[in-house]
Amino acid sequence: MIKRRLYYWGKLYEEQLGEGHNYSTLSRTICINILNFKYLKNDRFHNSYLLKEKETNEELIAIMEIHFIEISKLKENSDEKDMLIAWTEF
Repeated sequence: MIKRRLYYWGKLYEEQLGEGHNYSTLSRTICINILNFKYLKNDRFHNSYLLKEKETNEELIAIMEIHFIEISKLKENSDEKDMLIAWTEF
């Protein structure tokens, strides 16, 4: 599943640029995956991935984000109320 998501993200990113166009015209590309099952190995219902340097955690470029929202990990009767939780509950 991860390789498929990276492939789809890559296609979205690549399709922005026509032959001979300037790379500066590329826009930020965000992939949002809404899952009705547990997939990742943690308890958080929302995980966000970026391109960062492994040791310093310095972000390479803010052009890529891949989000996973796992509905089945959203806690029942959560006191935490933000827009993402409200939207996911909806």
